Amino acid sequence: MAFRRLLLAWLLLPLHTVAMAAPLRVALFDVAPYAQAQRGAASGLYVDLATRLLAGTGLTAEFQVLPFARVPVALAQGDADLTIAFTTDALDRVAKPLRPVALVDSIVVARQSNSLLSVAALKGKAVGRARGGCRDLAARDQLGVRWIDVSGFDSALRMLVLGRLDAVCLTREVLRHQLQVTGLNPDALGTPLVVGQRTVWVYIRPGLDGAIVERLRHALERRAPSRLD
Repeated sequence: MAFRRLLLAWLLLPLHTVAMAAPLRVALFDVAPYAQAQRGAASGLYVDLATRLLAGTGLTAEFQVLPFARVPVALAQGDADLTIAFTTDALDRVAKPLRPVALVDSIVVARQSNSLLSVAALKGKAVGRARGGCRDLAARDQLGVRWIDVSGFDSALRMLVLGRLDAVCLTREVLRHQLQVTGLNPDALGTPLVVGQRTVWVYIRPGLDGAIVERLRHALERRAPSRLD
């Protein structure tokens, strides 16, 4: 009987260890509405997604909202355990993509007076993007798009309305958020053109505890990637 109790305790030890582990350090790009820090607390679509993902796993999260370039560095240096993000070259170099967790439409929007009917209409146009984004469209070299890197989507949309850009590439969630916070008139913009679908991944740092990785993998397997709303 004593042996059986000892065996049971040994089998349960990994679960107990995971449940009692320190919170996972989740580093997120500072891009609203996906993640932002307000009054010292993290909020946004990715924060909500991570919270739902960890529910019932015995794991908790401690969120860090960092500048775009700092997230891969934090993972590489062991200052963060995971992130939720689109694929980037920097993340692929330093972290392991665990599993897709969400799907997002990549869109291009122009002024109402120059509404886009097809991707071919972007040929030779000046298109604003943030941080080298819009990878799905940028891969189509034959379009000859003139990419204009901007400091933020708020300034990109204002440049669009002023005629300094022909179009802006972003996502539905970002467009919806920017229209709310900037007060731009939606009627000034044409119908968004979907140019691709981006996959949101969970990336983990090298060396993350195997028991925690299995908990995360199991939680991800229970849910198919869905659209962010």
